[in-house]
Parts: sequence; structure tokens; C-alpha cells
Amino acid sequence: MGAPFSTVGLMGRESDPEVSKVAGSVVSLLAEARVQVRVDAGLKLAAGTGAKTVSRAELAEQADLIIVVGGDGTLLKAAHAVAARPVPLVGVNLGRLGFLADITPERLTILRQADEIVVSEMKAFDWYYKVWQSFAVLLPIRSVGV
Repeated sequence: MGAPFSTVGLMGRESDPEVSKVAGSVVSLLAEARVQVRVDAGLKLAAGTGAKTVSRAELAEQADLIIVVGGDGTLLKAAHAVAARPVPLVGVNLGRLGFLADITPERLTILRQADEIVVSEMKAFDWYYKVWQSFAVLLPIRSVGV
């Protein structure tokens, strides 16, 4: 069984250094997971990330999932940009409220650490190359509803 998302798109609030920093972390996480990454041409990332820069139209065509870094407004803008093809969107919140985009950059770090723990334990018991499918660590998510 293959990965559910083999190609992930990345969009974000343009010309914001914090967005570029978090987006770089997301690209790093995805690269470690051996997922192809397509980045919106409007999002400026540091050179050498390994992600392919594409137009929004190409992003909508090629991505199985799009991660949007910014706030709720950025997530709505991304939804409008890819509306022609139904692509799941996930928001990493750098805004204030986060009604729609409620994953925080800190939660990304927690997910990375949880993954490292699971991998190290699997290697310690010599299961790493023997297990074909593992599990996801689910963290409690609290959202504010309207």
C-alpha cells in the first residue's frame, strides 16, 4: 500500500519571513517522509530545499494534499486558487485565531519528535526493516467553534 499523499503542495502568505521559515520546516518534514513537494511560485523559500516551484494551477493539478502556512485568510485564498479541483487543504496557523487553520508550528515540532521516538524504538527492537506498516501518533486537538 502506497502513501496516501505522494505529492504535497505548499502555499503560504507571500513575503512573510516567518511563513518562509515554517514552510522550510514543512518541506524538511516532507522530504524526510520521501514525499514529493511542490511549492507555489509566490512562496519564497531558501535555495536547496529540494522542492519544485510551480504555478498555482500546476500545484492544484499535481498535489494530493496542499499545506497552507498563514492564517485563515491565507487558507481561504488557497481554497479559491485551487477550487477547480477538489484538493484537501491543511492549514498551519501563523495568524491570530485559527478557526480554519488550527495546526501550530509548535505542533509540527511535536509530530517530528514523536516520529523520531517511534523510529528509534523500532530500530532498538530490530523491527524497523521488518514492519511494513506502522501507526500514526494522534495528538489531542482543541479548536474553537463558531
